[in-house]
Amino acid sequence: MMEQTVFEIIRQRGIIPGMIVMSLKGHDTGRLYLVIGVEENFAWLADGNLRSIVRTKKKRCSHIKPLGQAVEPGLVERMHVMRQEEADIEIRKTISSFLSMNEKEG
Repeated sequence: MMEQTVFEIIRQRGIIPGMIVMSLKGHDTGRLYLVIGVEENFAWLADGNLRSIVRTKKKRCSHIKPLGQAVEPGLVERMHVMRQEEADIEIRKTISSFLSMNEKEG
């Protein structure tokens, strides 16, 4: 039996909180976000800059591309009880470290 790729696993599980995703449609095409929540066919996204933890972006799951799991869903839940500034800093750090980790691999 062949080993599954990360993208095959993501396709099976779907989009879950803690994933880093890229916007594929709209004026924010190419922007990276952290998935904060998922509701049916929509994901709630934040980047810690334009979209903070208290002002998330609602986007169709078909309009985003999962890039990988950056943090555990439990950490995303803890972000909701942090102060806004602390949560936004944590989101920016998460996206930044995900990017730098993938640059080293690629």
